[in-house]
Order: sequence, then C-alpha cells, then structure tokens
Amino acid sequence: MDCRQSTVKIRKAALRHSSSQTSKKERKSIMNRKEIARETLDIMEKGYYETQHKSIEIKALQEHSVKESFLLTPEINRMQ
Repeated sequence: MDCRQSTVKIRKAALRHSSSQTSKKERKSIMNRKEIARETLDIMEKGYYETQHKSIEIKALQEHSVKESFLLTPEINRMQ
C-alpha cells in the first residue's frame, strides 16, 4: 500500500467516526439549514413571500440586485 492509499484509508475512517459522533442537535441544525435553503430558493423563484397574511414582493429588488452585481476577481483588483 502506497502513501496515497494509506492517506485515503485514514480520511475515510475519520469521516466514518466523525459522522457517527454527530449529535442529534447537529443533525437537526443541518436539516434546518437545508429547509431554510429550500424556502429561500422557493421565494426567489416566486418573487415574493408571505408573512402574517401579507404578501411581500421582492422580485423587482432581486432583479435590480442581479443587474447591479458584478464579479470582482483578483485580476481586476490588480488592474485598479
């Protein structure tokens, strides 16, 4: 067994151990984040969300945000 294979085995064993040690609270937190992400994507697709029997429109704000966004890369940073 070479060094790479040994390292992979150690990593897999560590992952198995850490996942078995994950507490109920941590698993619940992960599930809550997944649900929040799903709800966020749903809101973005619909363009609004509802709270206390009221519809809050975000579509125009979201479109404006996308239109005004730009990617700042290290190359652009060096040019300035």
